[in-house]
Amino acid sequence: METPLGPKPTKAYKSEEFLGSRGARQVRVLCEMSDTEARLASAGIEGTVLFFGSARSRTHAQFAAKLADMQSKGEDTTRFEKT
Repeated sequence: METPLGPKPTKAYKSEEFLGSRGARQVRVLCEMSDTEARLASAGIEGTVLFFGSARSRTHAQFAAKLADMQSKGEDTTRFEKT
């Protein structure tokens, strides 16, 4: 007994519907990482340094005022102490 084959399914890597889906997020992230690595290598870049920061960081004056306020209320400020 033969099983009807029908049309071949689209390869996942050619399916924009799949590639845009939540299930393909890992594939998209891997592609971004691999593409970046290849471009850096072709430009002769062997290493990078990545800095993380926050656009919401306080100025020194804001930090000092917040620290003084916390200390005046008797709140724990040990996480702000320099080590």
